[in-house]
Amino acid sequence: RRLWQMLARINAAVGGIKEYLGTGRKRGREFDRDLIDERLPIAGDLDLLDAVIDSIQTKQAGDARYLHITLGFAEQFTEAEVCGPGQINATLMASVTEAYREALMAAYDSSEYMFYAEAHIPKVTHELNARTGDYETRLPHIHIVIPTRNLESDRYLNPFGYRPDATVAACRDRTAVGRARRLSARRLGRHGSRVRIAVGGARRRAPA
Repeated sequence: RRLWQMLARINAAVGGIKEYLGTGRKRGREFDRDLIDERLPIAGDLDLLDAVIDSIQTKQAGDARYLHITLGFAEQFTEAEVCGPGQINATLMASVTEAYREALMAAYDSSEYMFYAEAHIPKVTHELNARTGDYETRLPHIHIVIPTRNLESDRYLNPFGYRPDATVAACRDRTAVGRARRLSARRLGRHGSRVRIAVGGARRRAPA
């Protein structure tokens, strides 16, 4: 069994996720998405996600309408069917995403929420941050988006509770998944959470 330790960054926002995933534009970034990343769809429909987010009526202006979770890895991407040391491929990234979804959303039926995910494989492995002047290493990562609305009850939905700073132990074996269901989520620091994912094979860790 292979175990990765990855960094999960959890944020919430009002809108703009479709444009961000498509263009990659943000402060301090020089290039657009199609120049720096290859996008690999994993789960959900981006247009439908955008429509659901736009339909959410919040109590006051500025209230978040979706969660944006980024799963970061230290491994290099490979197109090989079998990953070597320090490597990760599309199949494994999809498996990690599903393990994370199963543990994170264990308290909900699949009909209650919308879940969108796509992997970004860097074409540009180093990027100049225009704000700091430093070069930053870019590695494979996964973007997950969950609207904060229960699709059945039309009530507020947040699997982390009312603070988006939590970690979920997402493991493929029954014991760990059962534990995740009982505990739901354990809150750690505000800036990121270490998450351990078991998807079969030897144990590996990524620095947080």
